[in-house]
Amino acid sequence: MLKVGPFETGTGVLVNGNVRRRLPEEFFSIKSSGKGPRSCDEDPKIPPEGKMPETPSSWTFLTNHARVLLVIARDPQARLRDIAAAIGITERAAQGIVSDLEDSGYLQRIRIGRRNNYSIDPRQHFRHPTEADVPVQVLIDMFTHRDLRDDEQPPGDQR
Repeated sequence: MLKVGPFETGTGVLVNGNVRRRLPEEFFSIKSSGKGPRSCDEDPKIPPEGKMPETPSSWTFLTNHARVLLVIARDPQARLRDIAAAIGITERAAQGIVSDLEDSGYLQRIRIGRRNNYSIDPRQHFRHPTEADVPVQVLIDMFTHRDLRDDEQPPGDQR
């Protein structure tokens, strides 16, 4: 037994002046203990060679910033709690995104009593260079148009 200070460490090895515990040989064995996969072949998260995973990936086309902008476009008086619940993020994340959008000039926050009322500037353009010539109004129109009921028609759309 090595004695380091008031503690007995069992068998150990000296590494760079520090005593390190030596792990037992059983720790390095490949035997499966039945508690879970021990190799890549048995791991359900790693697909077998040549096969695609069965679970869908979690990416989406719209960012949370776009989703927040769309929620506000639908309801300019929405509370942060409502915005967060609508897109599945925390209130704190929603607050950060609203601040980002406000700082970038996409929306303006107007305080009315105890509530915020948001005003979107639809002339602002997308930030990425490949879409920099497209105003965000196109995105808002695309997604708010699908929210209209069948008996409502947007102006200029005669079917």
